Amino acid sequence: MDKKCIFCGENVNEKTKEHVIPQWLIELTGNPKRNMLIGVLEDNFKTKQFAFDQFTFPACYHCNNKFSNLESLSKKVIEKILNNECVNAQELSILLDWFDKVRIGLWLGSLYLSGKYDKINPHLFIDMRVGYTDRALIIEKDNTPDKKINFVGIDTPVFHGMPSVFQLRINNFIFTNMSTVGLVSRRLGFPFSETAVIVNSERNVLDIKAGLERIIKPVIRKLNNDNEKLIIFQPMFGSILDFQDKKTNNFYNNNYVKSHSLDFDKGIGGIFINKKDNETFYLDPNDSILIDPVITKKKPMELAAKTLELQNVLFSDFLKFNYEDKDHEKELKKNKRIALEINKVLISNSKKV
Repeated sequence: MDKKCIFCGENVNEKTKEHVIPQWLIELTGNPKRNMLIGVLEDNFKTKQFAFDQFTFPACYHCNNKFSNLESLSKKVIEKILNNECVNAQELSILLDWFDKVRIGLWLGSLYLSGKYDKINPHLFIDMRVGYTDRALIIEKDNTPDKKINFVGIDTPVFHGMPSVFQLRINNFIFTNMSTVGLVSRRLGFPFSETAVIVNSERNVLDIKAGLERIIKPVIRKLNNDNEKLIIFQPMFGSILDFQDKKTNNFYNNNYVKSHSLDFDKGIGGIFINKKDNETFYLDPNDSILIDPVITKKKPMELAAKTLELQNVLFSDFLKFNYEDKDHEKELKKNKRIALEINKVLISNSKKV
């Protein structure tokens, strides 16, 4: 990890340091010199602590500079949300890009600090995953008066195996971020894969079907009982257009997809909103919306448990294996079962607190 850029995954060129948790966010949520906890060391079960402003990783100068604009723009969006100001679809898309960046950055950082980096040998880095797959963001808030920042789910075996769900608290706002292939496309009317992602030794295989061209509620079935939540959805298909055949691309070349996209040519779908009354609608790029979720009655540990449950849902439903080396496939399936069981124990313990 100390030789690779956290953005591009290549050997670092003109080395700089990247704050996975940006300095502006650390200052927004309290003393930047305070300690943070990242995971538990498996050999002695002790927690890892260090100062927030020391949570840095190597990055190429060019890569760091490339993402600095995203940090600047996303800071403005988050400040608007915290200050109860309206935001538009483009700003929410920027916010989702930022969550992609932070989620993958925390994943790489957690692997490195837990000593699992070499074992997992990640091939995914920030630049490869920002805006890459469908995404959703659940937004809640509580009455906590203190400034604080907290992360949930970044040190679980499920997250290490598939970094698709985590929770971030910024003061009294709680954001639960999800992202994976096919997460929301089908039920938002976009072309979709009937089968879950199939992981092969060299590629991901998707069986793309024509979209239904209408919204089916709930957009994510596992969230059916969360009607009180404000949820942002965004289908993303740029990576599919890059790697699929002409027939597949024709599924996207229609009025529904084009009229519900922020940038069709780049495969950036539009922003869809699930309001507190479970009404899901497309946010016109010319309109703005106030991000004002209801006050949650759930305790922090209940919210944490829900995040881990979502990790298990995505890990179970979207990660499947089809390897020519069946012994390797058997080992992967075994590790998957163990990771899910560990998460179930963590969920049960969280609900008891």
